[in-house]
Amino acid sequence: MRITARVDYAVRAALELAAVAPEALTAERIATTQGIPARFLQTILGDLQHARLVTSQRGREGATGLPSHRRRSPSRGSCGWSRAS
Repeated sequence: MRITARVDYAVRAALELAAVAPEALTAERIATTQGIPARFLQTILGDLQHARLVTSQRGREGATGLPSHRRRSPSRGSCGWSRAS
């Protein structure tokens, strides 16, 4: 199985955020620490935010972090699992 750079970088960014949770980090700090291209990381973090896996605050003091809690747990249907009949 081959893991794409996008998946590799997303996992590395998530692990970096988990290491400092509940604090948040700037994208630049994650990019520098993990050796990820900053522009590519911005796109990945946007995708993770859209999926509600991370939260972000824009602006001068902006940063990205993990959500403090999940409001609902995923159902089988949302994960794409199906039951064999």
